[in-house]
Amino acid sequence: MSEAGTYLSIFFAITCWGTALVSAPPLARIAWTTGLGFYLAHIVFAFDTFYDWSHHVAMEVTAKETAAVVGLETGFGLWVNYAFGLILTLDVWRQWRAGTRRFAVAIDWLVIFMIVNGAVIFADGITRLYGAVLIVAVIALRWRRRRLTTPENS
Repeated sequence: MSEAGTYLSIFFAITCWGTALVSAPPLARIAWTTGLGFYLAHIVFAFDTFYDWSHHVAMEVTAKETAAVVGLETGFGLWVNYAFGLILTLDVWRQWRAGTRRFAVAIDWLVIFMIVNGAVIFADGITRLYGAVLIVAVIALRWRRRRLTTPENS
């Protein structure tokens, strides 16, 4: 596998999630599901390319990256990523099985939080720029949609 696969898979994942966050069903559900698929591919690429299929190595690398960015050497972020993947998998499963999303607002904000961390705070260069533009666009479009659908604007 490759480093390019690691970066391209997460690029496509956050692009899909950005699309899902501002779209209506059924496009949102398809984009959400596709984003999850790219995210899972990202995990596979990362473990193959950077971590030699070792949770221990992944914890060490995550701790060093966290220390470099926030000054605290902890691998807790890896556990956050595992939980994130599980939550999104359950959310996608529910969308397809029940046609609804439980805790949709909380999960949407979790996705935004993860994109901010992964594609802005812990990124650099063009990735940081793309992540920041995507987040600003998503928040602006969601805010606009909410304003247009409130009763006083109807």
